Amino acid sequence: MILKAVVLDSDPVMLEAHEDVLSLVPGCMVVLSTVSARSALEVLCGDETVLLLLELKLSGADGLELLREIRRQGLPVDVIVVTGAEDAGTLEQALRLGIFDYIIKPYRRHRLKSSVESYAAMYVTLCGKQAVNQAWVDDHVFRRFPNLPADKLPKGLHRLTMEQVVLFLGENIAGVSAEEVARGIGFSRATARRYLEYLARNGLARPDLEYGSIGRPTTKYRLV
Repeated sequence: MILKAVVLDSDPVMLEAHEDVLSLVPGCMVVLSTVSARSALEVLCGDETVLLLLELKLSGADGLELLREIRRQGLPVDVIVVTGAEDAGTLEQALRLGIFDYIIKPYRRHRLKSSVESYAAMYVTLCGKQAVNQAWVDDHVFRRFPNLPADKLPKGLHRLTMEQVVLFLGENIAGVSAEEVARGIGFSRATARRYLEYLARNGLARPDLEYGSIGRPTTKYRLV
């Protein structure tokens, strides 16, 4: 099954970057990459497009208003917002308009690719179903955990513990240190650091140095 996508951004460089990421997702085809909200809406109205990558800060147009128009017309289009808008009010409005994901620029390629892959997996399997149960919804629609690497974890790391660490990071979006993870979950700081470093190496967490008024900087980890 082909997943048709439209990419809308006011920056041609970002359009190319988005297209590069989408080209890595099997079955995904970009039918239009444009800086024009009008052109994007025309294609969304007339083609079997199901996914829109949308920048909210557009030249001569309002991305949120375009999203409202899509909903007013009842178009069967899902939206991944990829934007420079960082204010909570904009995020809240976008969520109320039923977006699939909200990605803030600058982003890591893995973050966007993972989002599109998750959407594609949900879309393909949902199209072939007449009924769903709670387990399917939990696994395909409201996933609690990001896609952890499918290969076997290194010796000494366990998947259930890894999911605990990921859940803890998800509940603390401002970032947490290895010491905070250890205290929150209940194991040693060295163990917490091993799990956090594994997530960082695999592009699932981002380590950032935070400097206090005195002493050495602290490494804080955030999900990406």
